[in-house]
Amino acid sequence: MSHYTFETARFGLSDEGLHLLRSGHNYKTLAYRDIRRATLKKGVAIKNWLLVLLLGIGLISFAVYQASHLYHLFMNPGEHQVSIASILLPVLPLLLGNYCIYVSLKRTTILKVKYRGGKVKLPLDELVTSNESGEFTAFLQEKLGSHFEVEDHETVAVFSTNIS
Repeated sequence: MSHYTFETARFGLSDEGLHLLRSGHNYKTLAYRDIRRATLKKGVAIKNWLLVLLLGIGLISFAVYQASHLYHLFMNPGEHQVSIASILLPVLPLLLGNYCIYVSLKRTTILKVKYRGGKVKLPLDELVTSNESGEFTAFLQEKLGSHFEVEDHETVAVFSTNIS
């Protein structure tokens, strides 16, 4: 097990480079010389946020449709039985749809890294909550120099200490 200067669930930083992690194990190491640009900014943490947003909207639409169908069942004077399944059917899609919309629109601080052969977005919530943001920024500034930038003012406020 390697020692990382900074470590989250998705990546670790050491003197050799940026280590992409899965279940705590290094599956790819990006040397600092291979990183073309690293940007610290606010953004969505998931890859296919638009797809998840559309899924959430679809689930909520289905829940509303089922709820209106249920309302018509209750208002129909000829209907004497309404199954418990038809009452519960709108609940799960409504909850899941709300969660999908929340996750797809949630903005967090991310590190967007472009390197030879691809790019990766890494959420930095763990570093922000553990108050290591200033040291993290200083470390990246030292290792990457002009290839590291902080994009917006909102992120600068969070990572304000030790930015040169």
